[in-house]
Amino acid sequence: MSDLAKMEVKDIAASIALICALFGLAIYLPILGFFFALFIPLPVLYTQCKRGYYYGAIVSAISVIVILIVIGGAGPDLLFFTELLLIGILLGLQFEKHFPLEAIVIFTCLIVLISGAVGMFLYSLSIGQGIIGLASAYVARSLELTMAFYKSAGLPEESVQALSNSLHEIQYVILRIIPALITAMTLFIIWANILTARPLFLATGLVYPGFGALNQ
Repeated sequence: MSDLAKMEVKDIAASIALICALFGLAIYLPILGFFFALFIPLPVLYTQCKRGYYYGAIVSAISVIVILIVIGGAGPDLLFFTELLLIGILLGLQFEKHFPLEAIVIFTCLIVLISGAVGMFLYSLSIGQGIIGLASAYVARSLELTMAFYKSAGLPEESVQALSNSLHEIQYVILRIIPALITAMTLFIIWANILTARPLFLATGLVYPGFGALNQ
């Protein structure tokens, strides 16, 4: 194996390992785990811009397989992490084409939202459950995990009980604002990775698109 091939394998392995580490932190740290999940697209984006689209696709495909094995089957969680990897691929493609910043954000968000909706629809068909019922069950499970985290964190019993009594109302509200929440979250993740990529690219000698000042 040539030195170049060894470096390519090393880059791929490092990216997959980082994605899996972020994935592990995301699923085993309730609430806080979301902040680690934010940056799952970054290793894909970096590898793709450094090595090319083919390598970004390899990293994403192997990562999906690993995540599928860990989760134990297809479901909303797998779809969520797959969409995060898709964000990395889409950002990498558009970085290479030097698309305008606004176009990158809008196009990536639209593709991710559409593909996510299609994925949820197909998954709901496969299990014979409507999307609304599926979303309701997922929100309920997430709230239960959040309550378990609060209890383990030592939250006063009266506060835990008050939250527990309000779970149905909280679930009712969340279900009705899910489209807005998902859109806002997707935009936030895209923007966070664009911002984080800049110092990473500059520190490692990769060309970062000339977006100008990103803090204005």
